[in-house]
Amino acid sequence: GASHEAMKPEGKKKKKKRHFLGSNTHTLGIDDALTRPKKRPRSSDAAAASDSSAARVKNALRSAQLDKRELLLWRKFGYGPSLFRQYYRAQGLVDGDDELEEVEACYSTALPITFRLHATDGRRASSLKARLRQLRDANLVHGLEWMPADEGWQAAAETRDAGRREKLHEAVAEVVDAGTSSGLLARQEAVSMLPVLVLAPHLKPGDRVLDVCAAPGNKTMQLLERVSPPEDGDERGGVRGLVVANDAHPGRVKTLQDAIKRHVRSAREMESLVITCSYGQDIPVPIFDDGIEGYDAVLADVPCSGDGTFRKDPDALRRWHPGGGNALHATQVAVARRMTQLVKPGGHLLYSTCSLNPVEDEAVVAAILKENPEFELVKGAMDVGAPGMRYRPGVSTWKVAEHAFKGQDGTSRFDSDSESESDDEVTLRWYDDYGTAAAAGMPATELSMWPPSQEVAKRMHLERCARLLPHDQDTGGFFIALLRRKAKKKITEGVSDASQKGECARIAAARTAGDLPDPVRPLPPNEMSAIAAQLGLGSSSKKRLWLGVGGAVTLSPRSVSNLTDLGPIAIASAGVVALIPRASVWNEASDAAFPYDLTSAGAEALARASRKRRVRVVPSDLQVMLAARSSGADDPSNTKELVCLTAEEMSEATRQKWRACVDDGQTGAVVLVLVKRGKAEGDPPMVVFSAAGRCSEDGLMLSPEVTAAEASRLLKDLSRVAGTKRNK
Repeated sequence: GASHEAMKPEGKKKKKKRHFLGSNTHTLGIDDALTRPKKRPRSSDAAAASDSSAARVKNALRSAQLDKRELLLWRKFGYGPSLFRQYYRAQGLVDGDDELEEVEACYSTALPITFRLHATDGRRASSLKARLRQLRDANLVHGLEWMPADEGWQAAAETRDAGRREKLHEAVAEVVDAGTSSGLLARQEAVSMLPVLVLAPHLKPGDRVLDVCAAPGNKTMQLLERVSPPEDGDERGGVRGLVVANDAHPGRVKTLQDAIKRHVRSAREMESLVITCSYGQDIPVPIFDDGIEGYDAVLADVPCSGDGTFRKDPDALRRWHPGGGNALHATQVAVARRMTQLVKPGGHLLYSTCSLNPVEDEAVVAAILKENPEFELVKGAMDVGAPGMRYRPGVSTWKVAEHAFKGQDGTSRFDSDSESESDDEVTLRWYDDYGTAAAAGMPATELSMWPPSQEVAKRMHLERCARLLPHDQDTGGFFIALLRRKAKKKITEGVSDASQKGECARIAAARTAGDLPDPVRPLPPNEMSAIAAQLGLGSSSKKRLWLGVGGAVTLSPRSVSNLTDLGPIAIASAGVVALIPRASVWNEASDAAFPYDLTSAGAEALARASRKRRVRVVPSDLQVMLAARSSGADDPSNTKELVCLTAEEMSEATRQKWRACVDDGQTGAVVLVLVKRGKAEGDPPMVVFSAAGRCSEDGLMLSPEVTAAEASRLLKDLSRVAGTKRNK
């Protein structure tokens, strides 16, 4: 993992012209000025816990690294491959030297390019699937046989040296780019798809899932597809789950956010996502409004030495030594141990690494099973989740070693003070048990590194774990273990009554200020009420309004409307950013009643919930506005010259709704909606399309927050639901 970087303070910025209710205003009948709460220092308890975890992780990573002199030796004399060969020959993971040579030969080649289609949005992905089948017929791609039909694909390419990126054929690249920009396709390493596939049979729409080490975000997106699938024609928007995507470092949190933004996830999926920043071993137990404590599932793809990734990073093999896995073992156990406390009874924990090392794999699983008898390994998890994928069963015996310089008995690996570099040869020093290793001063020694007795191992069924070797199916190396919590008792952490829950919220608010520069936090109550009144939101939607980055208003997921249910944790984003502090345009008064603009995601999320600031527009009028924005004729960056659909240009039906909105004083941000009759007689009309807009005395226009790319996507959606055709 990356080191925990200190966040630089932001430079001084010009004072904003106004913040909603941030200056004296009479438009909402509120005279007191509400300002953004100042950041408070972390409470001593929260700070101490966070700093302690940071120190543990940093020390583990530091002890796993070679010093400068050792690194020179490793690269000069090729110690890494030699140690790797010695270590894995002794572990018995492969069938003799011949197969070990196959592994090494595979590691010298580049990974194939693989990508996957959206798992649950088959309707929108149908055209992409058709294009991929054509590419398959041309022998440019082929399907991954262990993935659901037409979901996983591999591009045909010439084999190159490891570490070099393959170049996609032009026709394949076109499809991949189109799929990525529409949120329907993602490039992802084949084995990286497996954790969610193995977990998927145990997930259902509406489940709450934690992705504890989420960056760079591919698994998070897979989880969102599973717990919040699209359901067309549902007035309430269907069942939506929750994915809490966490990472320990603000920099990796930013990477996660950027990846999700780049892959253009739907508003429906984004409504189900919360991104947090915490060390895995410090994540609190959530207590949701329905009384459930813990998550339905937890995915822990933990930091590891990465010796399954040599095809992507050949230099990692040149630097390899067993101390890397040894040093990370304690952190891996600590994270996995905490995850067992976050799984609700009957829920599942998936533990995975991109390492082949049993010290990082079966040893961690064994430690967790020993401490938590209410957990058990799920039998046949790989066969059910990824049928046809070749893997090796988990092992119940393994060896623990550390590297040492020959002729320097009694020295640790950091005592490499030989005067003759070229004469020093590195070998492995094996330790039969914890006592011997501790007495010899082996770094990062933990009792749980060594295998349990054969009797205990047999009861644990470690063979139910799965290890993927790279040469078996032309992939990277990987390890997966799926555990189920079978206990009936509740998770207890001493945070059950209201007063204790309130204390968690207080610590969380203090801690977020120390972890993230601009975290999600509660809106001032008067401001929340004012926004809800302007939009006509009910109480359930009102409490989902939170203050986000840069003064934006975010709409938290339905399944965790009260974000303090997640406990004391720093929240980088929650749900969708619905409202942005607005910029004035030439034809609007400076004291507009509602100084926010809706985002596209906000309009989609609020279209059904809002009872005010909602204008019904006929398809042809929507098509005109969207076509102007997508073509570039309507430039959203020039807020003084936004293209306005005037009263004379509107259809009569649209003009009536626009006039009613103006007469009610609802100028400014509005949701432009298209509705259809209910499915049955007597059912209320259904919102089938929405776009973020503005309403003024002069007419209707799109919100400046709607980009040209979003307008193009909305045009396609409009054509699908209303049958409109784009004007030339």
